[in-house]
Amino acid sequence: MKQIQLFKHDNVQKTIQKRDNLTQIGSTAHSSSQRESNDFYQTPTHAIENFLECFVNRDKNQINLHVWEPSCGNGAISEVLTQHGHIVTSTDIIDRGYGEQKDFLIFNENYGKGDIITNPPFKIIKEFLEKALSLLQDGQQLILLMRLLCLEGKTRNKIFQKHPIKYVYIHTSRIACHKPNDTNTANAMAYAWFVWEKGYKGDSIMKWLP
Repeated sequence: MKQIQLFKHDNVQKTIQKRDNLTQIGSTAHSSSQRESNDFYQTPTHAIENFLECFVNRDKNQINLHVWEPSCGNGAISEVLTQHGHIVTSTDIIDRGYGEQKDFLIFNENYGKGDIITNPPFKIIKEFLEKALSLLQDGQQLILLMRLLCLEGKTRNKIFQKHPIKYVYIHTSRIACHKPNDTNTANAMAYAWFVWEKGYKGDSIMKWLP
């Protein structure tokens, strides 16, 4: 896989801060006894493929050549982006044999060019969102796969007022984010791709994915 370093410095110590509440999107459908270690739930390949087809090909939007995937897991999103010609830097708080081990929330180096695209931890979405937007420059994009219910809540509404979402691409079919080696679709939920463009101040536009 082609990768490029998007950071101007690379001396971050490779350590992990343990977060007991780190929860991957979609995992709230699982009981505590069913939970995957470190809340790793994989993004289905068809979800990112469907989004790229509509966002780029149908609606003629652009994604930066360089992309950072900071919750890469086993590389599901990174691999699809690479196949579509993007140069992807992949990191994750847990070493899953793919990408570089790096804690996104304590990343404090200068961020270079590129958009951020990922399926983020659900229970720290506020912190994750604010961190990502603080790293981006005007015109760069943050694209997150999140449950549609993330539009709810007074706290998130305050964030959305401060940082308006440019697009919400809603999957018309429910999506199941699986534990590794699990194909159970019983926990499928409503998901959408939330797109922020740093500096955007207009109204949010909702679109549907077939």
